[in-house]
Formats: sequence, C-alpha cells, structure tokens
Amino acid sequence: MARLFISHSSTDAAVARRVVTRLKSAGFEGLFLDIDPEAGIPAGRSWERELYAQLRRADAVVYLASAASAASRWCFAELSMARSLGRPVFPVRLDDATRIRVLDDVQWVDLREGENALDRLEEGLRRAGLSAEDSFAWDATRPPYPGLEPFAAEDAAMFFGRDAEVGKILAVLHPVVSYEAGRFVAVIGPSGSGKSSLVRAGVLPRLRSGPRRWEVLTPFRPGTGPTEALAGSLAQAFTAHGRPRTADEVMSVLRRGPAGLVELATELGRLGDGSRPGNVLVVVDQAEELLGRTGVSEQRSFLRLLRDALRADSPVWVLATVRSESLTTSPERTGLTEAIDDDLVIQPLSRERLSEVIERPAQQAGLEFGPGLVARMIQETTGGDALPLLAYTLRELYARVGGEGRLELADYETIGGVVGSLRRRADAIRDELQRRGREGAVLPTLLKFASVDGDQQATGRRLPYGALSADERDVVDAFVEARLLVRGRVDEGDTMVEVAHEALLRRWAPLSESVELERRTLRLRSELERLAADWDRGGQDEAYLLRGGRLVTFEAWASGHPDELGPLERQFMAAGRALASRELDRAKRSNRRLRGLSAGLAVLLVLTVLATALAYVNNARAQSRARLALAGKLAAQSDRLADGTPDVAVLVGLQSLSVAHGDHPTPQPPSGLITGLARITHASTRLLHPAQVQGAAFSPDGRLLATCGWDRTVRLWDAHSGAPVGKPLTGHQGAVMDVAFDPTGRMLATGSLDGTVRLWDVAARRQIGVPLRGHRGAVQDVAFDRSGRLLASASLDGTVRLWDVPTRRLRSVLTGHKDAVTGVAFSPDGRRLATSSWDMTARLWSLGPGRPHRIRDFKGHTDWLRRVEFSPDGRSIATASADGTARVWDTATGRTQGRNLSGYGHDMWAVAFSGDGTLLATAAGDGTVRLYDARTHAQVGEALTGHTNLVNQVVFSPDSKTLATTSWDGTARLWQVAPTYSVSTPLVGHDGEVNGVAFSPDGRFVATAGDDRTVRLWRLGANPATVRILRGHQDVVNRVAFSPDGTLVASASADGTVRLWDVRPGGHGVRVLTGHPGGAVDAAFSADGRLLATAAGDGSVRLWSPATGRPVGGPLVGHGESANGVAFSPDGRLLASVSNDQTIVLWDVARHRRVGRPLKGHTNAIMDVAFSPDGRLLATASLDRTVRLWDVTTRRQHGAALTGFTGGAEDVAFSPDGRVVAGAGDDATVRRWDVRTGRPAGLVLTGHLGEVYAVAFSPDGASLASAGADRTARIWKPEFNSWVEDGCRLVNRNLTATEWQEYVPGRRYERTCPDLPSGQGAPSHAPAAGY
Repeated sequence: MARLFISHSSTDAAVARRVVTRLKSAGFEGLFLDIDPEAGIPAGRSWERELYAQLRRADAVVYLASAASAASRWCFAELSMARSLGRPVFPVRLDDATRIRVLDDVQWVDLREGENALDRLEEGLRRAGLSAEDSFAWDATRPPYPGLEPFAAEDAAMFFGRDAEVGKILAVLHPVVSYEAGRFVAVIGPSGSGKSSLVRAGVLPRLRSGPRRWEVLTPFRPGTGPTEALAGSLAQAFTAHGRPRTADEVMSVLRRGPAGLVELATELGRLGDGSRPGNVLVVVDQAEELLGRTGVSEQRSFLRLLRDALRADSPVWVLATVRSESLTTSPERTGLTEAIDDDLVIQPLSRERLSEVIERPAQQAGLEFGPGLVARMIQETTGGDALPLLAYTLRELYARVGGEGRLELADYETIGGVVGSLRRRADAIRDELQRRGREGAVLPTLLKFASVDGDQQATGRRLPYGALSADERDVVDAFVEARLLVRGRVDEGDTMVEVAHEALLRRWAPLSESVELERRTLRLRSELERLAADWDRGGQDEAYLLRGGRLVTFEAWASGHPDELGPLERQFMAAGRALASRELDRAKRSNRRLRGLSAGLAVLLVLTVLATALAYVNNARAQSRARLALAGKLAAQSDRLADGTPDVAVLVGLQSLSVAHGDHPTPQPPSGLITGLARITHASTRLLHPAQVQGAAFSPDGRLLATCGWDRTVRLWDAHSGAPVGKPLTGHQGAVMDVAFDPTGRMLATGSLDGTVRLWDVAARRQIGVPLRGHRGAVQDVAFDRSGRLLASASLDGTVRLWDVPTRRLRSVLTGHKDAVTGVAFSPDGRRLATSSWDMTARLWSLGPGRPHRIRDFKGHTDWLRRVEFSPDGRSIATASADGTARVWDTATGRTQGRNLSGYGHDMWAVAFSGDGTLLATAAGDGTVRLYDARTHAQVGEALTGHTNLVNQVVFSPDSKTLATTSWDGTARLWQVAPTYSVSTPLVGHDGEVNGVAFSPDGRFVATAGDDRTVRLWRLGANPATVRILRGHQDVVNRVAFSPDGTLVASASADGTVRLWDVRPGGHGVRVLTGHPGGAVDAAFSADGRLLATAAGDGSVRLWSPATGRPVGGPLVGHGESANGVAFSPDGRLLASVSNDQTIVLWDVARHRRVGRPLKGHTNAIMDVAFSPDGRLLATASLDRTVRLWDVTTRRQHGAALTGFTGGAEDVAFSPDGRVVAGAGDDATVRRWDVRTGRPAGLVLTGHLGEVYAVAFSPDGASLASAGADRTARIWKPEFNSWVEDGCRLVNRNLTATEWQEYVPGRRYERTCPDLPSGQGAPSHAPAAGY
C-alpha cells in the first residue's frame, strides 16, 4: 500500500500543490496534503493532532526542502516523527536550503531539474515498493473493517495481508500472449479464506489503475440465473460509459451465444479510447453457486457461453472465486472444473499476516490497540470461519470507539472475543425479539436464508424482502441492524436480503443446529428451486420435469411444506403431476416400440460410458484440488493452535496429512504439528468435566482418581485408562473445591463452597450420614491423617476444623490465621498439620499430645498462599503462592530450602511432592505444569502443556509414575511422569537465554552457553542430563566450542574473557584468556587444536595457543564494528571473520594478514560464519534474514541468497558431508538448504518459543542441536517421520465432535488416531483416517 504524507512549509504551498497534482496524475490516490480542500484538514479540527495522526497513517513522507521548511520546527518535528516510526522520507529540494542532518543518509531529488526530478521521485517511490498501482485513497466515512461482508473496491486502501496473492493473480492476467487457454482464472479457497475480498479490494482496483487497459465488469453472483446476472453486469458497464443499454437488450445479444458475448465485449472495450479494444474481465463471485443454486442445464449453458468466448481474437477474460469444498461434487457437475484454465489456491492467513490485517487498517484510521490485544485476537483466530469472525469482531470493536479511539482488552472481552462476538450479538437479538413476542419466528425466518447442497455446509440464499411476512421482517430488520444480514437492491428494483456471511449459519449454535435438523428440508428446497429454474429457462419443456420416484419424493415433501414453495415451484410440481398422469395413460398402450429401440440404446450405452469416464477423471482432479486446499487450511490452523493448545495442533496437523494422502504434491507435516510434538513431552489422558475442575485425589492403591469441580459433583475415573467409573456423586449445593481418599480407599471426603464437608462410600457411591457443618465460609481443602480417623478442613472463614471421622463430630477448631485458610496437609506421621492462608503465611501445628497448638509460622511470600504440602519424609513443606513462586521450607527451622520455584510471571496455584520424594510439581496460572528435582530445585524437562486455562491442582499417584492435574478449562489430565521425546529432545536447565551450542567430537555430549553466566555439559541419551555446570564468567556467555580432541571447551563471554575448561573426567583446570574489549563474542578451534581464534566486540580477532593460553601474534584488525563470528578452514590455513559492518574478512593464519578485500553482499549485520568440510565454501548468517554461500577461491557469492527466515539469521552450520547448510533464525525456526541447489532441504524445525541463536550438526549428521531465547537447547531428529505413531501416543485421544466441527467443518468425522476411540460426542463407529 502507498499512502504518502507531503511535508512542507506554508510558504511553499503552491509547489506542494504542483507536486500533489503530478503524483495524482501518475496514479497516486493515497495522498495527504494539509491544505488540500478535499483530503486535507477539515475545518474545526486540531491541525497539530491531525498532522501527527496522518503521519502515523502514512507509509512514506515526501519532504519539500526549502529555506522555509528547514527553519520550520513543525517540519522538523514531522521528519523526526517519520524517522522514529520507521517511515521512509523522500526529500525534494526546492532551493539552496541547508541539508537537514536527519536526512544525511537519504538520496535527494532537486526540483530545479524540472520534470526529470519528479520522474526520479516516482522511480524512487516505486523502487521502495510504493507504486501508484498500490496507492488508494480511503473514504473516512467508511469503517476500516467491513465486518462479515467482503471488502469492496472502495476499501482497497484498507485491504492488507494478501500482497503475494494479488501479485500472482495480476501475473496470470497479464495478457502478453493472446491464446485460448489460460483466460479463465479461478481463485480457490476454503470458506472464509477471503476470496471475494482478495478479488474485489485487492485485484480489481489494481487492474483499473494499472497501465494496461482493462474494462472490469461489476462482480456478480450466479444465483439461479447466471446469464441474466452477466447481462446486468454488462448493462451497467455500457451505462457507465454513457451508452446505456438495458439488461434485456444485452440479454437478447447473449442469446446468440459466445459470438454475442464477444461482440458486446469488443464494443465495450473500444469505449475507452476508441482505438484497439481493451480486455474485458468478467468477474464471477462465489462461482460455486453454479453447482449449488443454478440448474444443471443453465449451468452448462452459461459455462459454455464463457468458455467458447475465450478464443484468441476475443477480449474476454474471466476471473472467478470458488469455494474449494464445492469442487468435491458428482461427475455430472464438473463443468466448472473443466472450464478453469489457471487457478490460485489461497490458504488461511499466517500469524504475521493476521497482524497486518488487524493493525494496518487501524493505522490508517488512527485507531490504537491496548497492550496484548492484537496478540490475543491472533491467538483466538483459529478454526473454520476464523477470518470472517475476526472481521466481524473488529467491526464491532470499531463501532464502540470510532476513529482515532483506543481499544483495550476489556472492550474485546466485553463483546466476547473473536469466537463469542457474533454469538453474543445473535443471542442478544434473539432475547430482544423474545421480549417483543417474536422468538418463535427467529429461527424459521433465518432458515429461509440457508441453502444446502448434498452433504456440504450450508450456504447463503437471497430472498426478496417483500416476500416476507410482518413477523419475518421484524426478525430481518433486527439482524440487518446488527450487520448479520444485509439488504440490497437488484436491477428489477426488488430489495433482496441475505446473510452477511455464512459464518452466521455455522457459528451461531441455535441456527447451525436448526440447519442440521432441517437439512433434508433445506436440501430438497434448494434442489427444487434449481430444477424449477432450469425448467423455466428451457421453455418449460417437459424433458426437465420430475418423473417416477423423484416426483414422489418431492411431492411428499411439498405437501408437508406448502409455505416453502414459490409460484414457479408450484407450477413446476403441477406440470410434473400432469406429465405423470399422461405417461401413465401411455404406459397402458402397446410397448412394441421398445424392442426397436434396443439397438440404439446399445450404442448410446458405449458413448455414455466414455463420457462418464472423462467426467470421472475431471471430477477426480477437482476432488484432489479440494483435498489439497483443505490440507492447507488445516495446516495453517495447526500452526495457529500450536502455542495455546499443542495437543489440538497435533491432531489437526495429522488430519492435514490424512485428508490429501495420495494426492500430488504430498502434504508435508505442518509447523504446528512439529511445534506441538516438540513441546509435548509427556503423554496424557484428558478427562472432561462440564465445568471448571477444582481438585483431584488418587486412591491409595492408585487404581482410581477422584475429581471435583464447579458442576457440584465428584467423579471417579480409572486411573490407567481414564474411563469414568460409575455415575457422578451429587449432593453438594455449591462447587466442590477439594476431594480426598481415606487411607483405606473406601471413603472420600469433599469440601464445598456450600460450607459443608461430606463423606462418601466409594463402593456404594452414596453419601455417608449428614454433612459436617460448622464453617461459616466455603471449604477450600480437606485431608485425612494417616489413620483415617481424623479429617481436617480449611475454610475461607479463617479456621481449620478437625473432625473425628468415626463419630463425624467436631474435635477442634484451629484459629490464628488473619485471613482465609486455603490448604491443609498432615505430616506423614500424622502428628503435625501444615496450613496455608491468604494472610501470606503458612503455619505448622502440633496435634498432640495435648491440645493442638501452633509450632511456627513460615513468612516470606508477598501474596496469598494457595496450597501447602508435606514432603514424604516430613522434614519439609512446600507452598504455592499468588506472588508467582513456590517455596520449600525446613519444618525444623522455618527457613526456605534452595531457590524459589518460579511461575515465570504467573500465579502459582499448587505444588506437590512425588511419593518417592525425588520430584516436585507446580501448577501455574498460565496453564502449565513443571517438574523439578526436589533436591536441587532444577527444572526437569519442559513444561507440561495442554491445559488452556489455569491449573489449580497437581497430585502424584502413589507409585509416582502418574501426575494428575485439574484446570479451569473444564478438564483434568493424567500425565505420564516419564518423558516421551519425538521430533526433538529439550535440554532444560539454564536460567536465561541459551546463546551457544556445540557437540563433542564423539557426539556423546553437548555444551551450551547461557545468559546465566554458565556453561553446561549434557550427556546425551534417552534422558539427557546435565553432568557439569561450569561457573566463573561474570557476564553473559555468548558462544561455546569443543577442542578437536574433546578435552577442552572454550567459552566466549561478554565479561571480556574466553575460558578454556578441562572437561576430561576428573579435570577441573581452567585458563582465562583476557583482552577482548567490548566482550568476547565467539571462539573457534583450528582442526589440529593448536590454535584458538576469538572475536571481540571492538571488531578485533585474536589467535591464541590453547596449550599455553598466550596470544599468537597481535590482534587482527579489519572490521569497523563488532566481530561476531570466526571459523578456521579445514586445513587451518585460512580464518574467516564476520562483523556488524556487514563484511566477511579472510585471514592468512600463518602470515597474520588479510587476504584480499572483504566480501560484501549482506545488507545487515553478519552474525556467524562456517567453512564447508571441503573448505571450498563459506556460509554466513545475517540479520538481513538470509544465509549466503561464498566461493572461497573466486571470492564471489555462490548462487542466490538462501531465504525463508522472517527474522534475522543468527547462526549457520554445514552438515558433516557438506551437502546441507542449516541456519538459526530470530523467527524461532531452524531451516536447512541443499548446498548444491540452494533449495530448502527437509522441514522447517519449529518448537522454540523465541529467537534461535545457535545451530550445530552432530558429528555423524544424524542430529541437529539448536539453542535459543526460551532458555532451552534442543536436539532434533531431522529425519523423524513417526508423526502418527508418536503424535497419537502423546496426545492419546481424538478430536471431539465440537473440535471437529470447529476445525474440519463440512467433512465426515474421522478418527485421526486410528487406534484410539472417537472423541467425545463423535460417532463411536467413525472410520479411521488414512495415511
């Protein structure tokens, strides 16, 4: 997009108008000049505020430089703001004014050179990606977001995110060569992918403003009469040129067939300049209506009209949008597929482009988003219809604040977010209509606007407003006002109504359920409309009428739904009945003619078989396209789901592999599947509750799990399979907050918000006696002592009550906490009790002998405590707090043990010790669970992810092999404590970003360098573990390298030193190499191990003797900025260094001098360098987002830059055989390329949660290591292919029926994991997915 801000002094107003006039004549529409009477600052507006608002909206600034503007503090402020916003500035000199310092780095244009100067300005704008074809003015009276309706041509200035697709379509429509094939272009994509908007606001405005002549017809939808719709569009075009023709007049010419269309197009094409005709583009929007609403005969006639008009001497071109789901149709309906010459299959938008879709229109409209709002919207934009739902949400948000407002997260949550905004609005309308006595009319009225074809999703249907009853009009008016229905006019003057987008039919549960219940009725109604329309256009020939069983079917339906038939449908049915009567009479006569027809029928049969075979092939191609489009849609959804719900991302990603298996090209595992498997390292079983789950407990034998929650029930589950055991236990009058088994496993205790404690017989599934009452507030926690005779309950009333279980009487009340008591735990010997409270303390009580009394308090937390647990040996307690930490305390001294366990900015909700005392588990408000070594408090493995809301309880099984968690997302989970690694193995232990990674020469160890000032050595294997932590650096450690013999590790640190660590068994020696001004950035050993090269922040490179720790010669000086990477050639003769100064320098190691001139080509800082194993090539990684290869002999770039990163490239490495080069990127990916071809090699490896800073191949090339900002390093299996096996083992379930409808709408349910049962609500006999 190109929106230009003209910065000038008022003295130069005349010149400013001249420049604007020239730019407008060149096609630039998006221009802001403050004194422009139309697009300038309106009267009464604050000019200062308006200027800065327009600057924020602009894509570039054209600065008119003169003595007056140079002296203007306002012009200087505009330039400074433009630079701070990252907007390019194009200075145009008007006189001999002094150059402005902030523009010293920019090429100037001198207007005194005349028209050539303005030509240069236009060329400069074009080279900066600001072409006139992309410059559109925005009408500020229109909202920046269209809601459920598609973008229109008038919205071109607000249409973002599809630049690549627009370019591809324009390239296809570029009429360099006139030939018959290639003129019918289709934009194919899933419902809700933005096809209509792409064409209407992206392609058509650029065709109209481009240098080549195009007569673009108004887009039309085929409906039941596509030829009439085409006639109407042509008539509008003639009228627009001052040569009015009625649609009937145009229709009479079209009846002559393709020659008539060519004649009309040729005449229309000459109306521009009168010379050679321009191209005429017929735009068919929602062409799938040809398959769903148009009769078969009319469909074929219309497609034949278009197809035969696309001959070499014709100006006619066709651009159509087609929903990919509709291409999976029967053989007799493949005419549309056969007509398409070229197609572009579009996919759902990526996260990056969704951000552009949200923020760029806001920028133009002066709208601001509060912190976290855009990220939240992107995260929730998942599933089918995601894009229209997002558009509707944005439109509703804009309606709340208007232009130049600020949207906050609270506004977004108020309207229900992306998923809930449409639903809430529709619910509110229905409630309002109910109050007005119209509830019974809502769904029946809306069903009139739904059409169903076969087993496809419901689509929209247009109806005349005048055909509706008074009650129906009330419903329609309310939904039109809410922008869920739209009202418009057609040529005949009838006001037509239709759904704004089919998302309403699918995303509002009351209506979508009604559609499914009435599917047969809607399908028969749609088919009857098509058949009747075909009959009418065929001159009401009886060949179009229903016969036999089909007539009986429709007659039976019509008799039960008389109000669903229009006048034409009634005539059609009556004619069918009359024909049936006549044929019955004829059937009673002689059948002698039948024998004479037998020979002719045999010939006809052969021809039919051939035609059917051809149709079958075309249909197979259409279905393949649709399957591949669906696979792409699922892949994109998997990508978006990976961060929040990795288990769903895995299942949707696997389904993307299944839906198009056997098609070409074969779908590749999407990044969401890779990311999901990388982050899911513990298999789990999901247990579904109807509401928030609050507590869980294992039976003493570990066979049962009890859970409780806000549905006021307690549920029992088989702890091995996750299957429910019996019916829920009911009786509480409020949410059940906690549950506990007694030591025998025969009894359960529960505490509830209703203030009671209840006891339950597990075997009989019933309550024991009456509730235990006495608390004056909710009961938060319950616990049995080791004997099972004493029960403790903690309450929000600030007390703990001790109950005698056999008699069910109160034994004692413990007071002393100053606020609610949230947790209770008995010591293993039963003699002490620990409690936690909102008063930010934990307390230890003695239970005897004598009366219970306080032993000590545990203070240190800075916010509420939520849980307390005893260690198995009774020597420690652990507490979880809203201050974001869990702490372990010594019960004897009251002091904390070891470091605190962090919730990484989120509340801690629960903590638990494993039964064997080796592990601690914590639950946090971000939905994650983490495991820690109970002795060292070091995190063990990655966080357990899968819950989508806060986790409020964790509990280990008695054998410590299983962990149960409960969450406010309505689920409990059973996790395997032992990890299962698939595509990658995480190395977790650093307390900050991990900057460097290196394999030992034997491949058995990995060294990592971190922001926590340490180097860690890891032993690789099934369960990698830290074997040594090397401490001594005083600042961030940047890089790490092993010596060739594996005995030394070199680490380069921002503290200015490089340290050489002896890592042999028993070795503890270290050498410190000093003298790196600006910090040591990198280190590399020569192949023989005799030299070590280091790179420093001052741009210098140094050589050292590892044996002595002394410098070898003086510093190598050749870079003007920080030296970031060094690498020796395999023979040790050359050393390569790279720098922020964007150069690569080669050094002669023996002579200590530079070899030739620096290599240049990168356009940003170069971060690292590597030699190929044969020494012939260099690879470099740069923040310009590329990896480049260089020929060492010729000193030239080898092939094109290797691209793909959407952020800077931080590191680079060759595989041991030199065939592959890998790069680490700031976009959280690791990418690989084939060195010979320069093409991507293998999958993009995703899974890191932030920038990836380092990458390294294992010595055998079988593994790849990466390290990044998410505090982890990862060991990847580049050739991993057990996607289904490992994915299903880790996720351990299939999609629920609700999830399937969300992500795979319109397709029959399949078991994504073939060996697992169907998900909740799905058919138990559902077929297995194929792979």
